[in-house]
Amino acid sequence: ERSVFACGLLLVCLSVASSALAPGTTVFALVVLALGLVICLPMILRRLVELARVASRRSDDPATRLSIAELRGGSNRPVALLATGTIAAFLMIVIGGSVANVQSAVRMGATDLLSSASIWVKPGGPENVYTTQPFAYAETQRRLERLRVVSSVLPWQDSFLDLPGRRVWVLGVPPQQAAQIAPSQLLEGSLTSADARLREGGWAAISQTIAREDHLRLGERFTLPTPAGNTSFRLAATTANYGWLSGAVVMNGAEHAKLWRSETATQLAVTLQPGVTVAQGKQLIQRALAPGSALTVQTVEERRAEVSAVLGSTLQRLNDITIIVLVTTIASVIALMMAAVWQGRRRFTSLISIGMGFGQFSRLIFYESGAVLLSGCLIGIGAGLVGQYLIDGWLAHTTGSPVQFTPAWKLALGTLAIALAISLVASLVAVLRISAVQPKAAFATERATT
Repeated sequence: ERSVFACGLLLVCLSVASSALAPGTTVFALVVLALGLVICLPMILRRLVELARVASRRSDDPATRLSIAELRGGSNRPVALLATGTIAAFLMIVIGGSVANVQSAVRMGATDLLSSASIWVKPGGPENVYTTQPFAYAETQRRLERLRVVSSVLPWQDSFLDLPGRRVWVLGVPPQQAAQIAPSQLLEGSLTSADARLREGGWAAISQTIAREDHLRLGERFTLPTPAGNTSFRLAATTANYGWLSGAVVMNGAEHAKLWRSETATQLAVTLQPGVTVAQGKQLIQRALAPGSALTVQTVEERRAEVSAVLGSTLQRLNDITIIVLVTTIASVIALMMAAVWQGRRRFTSLISIGMGFGQFSRLIFYESGAVLLSGCLIGIGAGLVGQYLIDGWLAHTTGSPVQFTPAWKLALGTLAIALAISLVASLVAVLRISAVQPKAAFATERATT
């Protein structure tokens, strides 16, 4: 048994080391990590039972000692329950925690980008969240510039561009924009020199993942397949992905308009005069638009909420997996406990016949199964936090998204609470099942006392 435990522990260590040294292997490493945990569980259960046996010596509750005796009996059921809790908690923490961290990273990128203006004007709604739908902006720009509450109206040129193996988001930043690159998105290069070079033209910033794939260094030339043909740029800086997981390209907006052969814009960034509230500015801008205009006027907060809503629907499938894991766990735990109760019905009937009360019998079932499930959840949460850290590093490496590891403590506590509720409910159902099988003998002592 010790050799088996050593093999499982070795798999766990190798999976963590592999993911840390080669992030590209993370997904496979997490599978190996889960396998290693399962291999280690029989030995872990044995040690937990020994600790419980030592602690039970101070207890006068017969249910405690009877449950430990049952766990020491060599049955495979406790191992199955321990494995169920471990794997369920592991998957919920890894998936739920990483999804939350990706959402946070994307929101941060959107916040940095949107903070360059007070009001944003664009066509459509959530379907155009990345503002790649062009519109004739000249008349709208003139209307808005005549408003006394408006300081400036700058046209942005955004689009999608297909590169080998990925579709990138191209941001054509107005040359008048103070910061051509959002400071928090800069990964390599000088912000001051990069901004100056982007305004100059012939330079572009790209996501670090794209630069890494093409082995590009700052100042080196690379080619983009624009609508005007293959166009050469020099690398001004490397950035994060601005919330678009496939990567982003940042260039001068005027240069984008020339290469895309378009006199349109995809959104207008409106800056308000000092002292004008966002609510006032939005109301006046909406009134200034042409009658029947299909343009949407949004504040920074509204745009951020729109990005979050679209992102939430995109990642909903991953969240659905955690729900499936939870439902499967509930069904598995109840099935295992019902099977155990049915197999041990003769033993339970004899305990009831000699006077074991309802409370004692409930605790016996809970100690035999519920406590094991909770122990598995604790093990799974610990491993899940490690897995969450590893997969966050993998996401940052493969997508360029500035994913920051934030331990999913709230999710961990929620998982424990759910496991406790499942254990209590399953224990109650098991007790009721036994009492239904032996209605006359069941809980005779408690009825006599009442």
